[in-house]
Amino acid sequence: MKKFLITVVIILLIGALGFAIYAAINHSTSS
Repeated sequence: MKKFLITVVIILLIGALGFAIYAAINHSTSS
């Protein structure tokens, strides 16, 4: 069960990191 929770947290962190990078690239290209 703990392993499952850790996996979910890691996926969320990677998703947030990818979204932040995508937003930063989008912002820099539009300006």
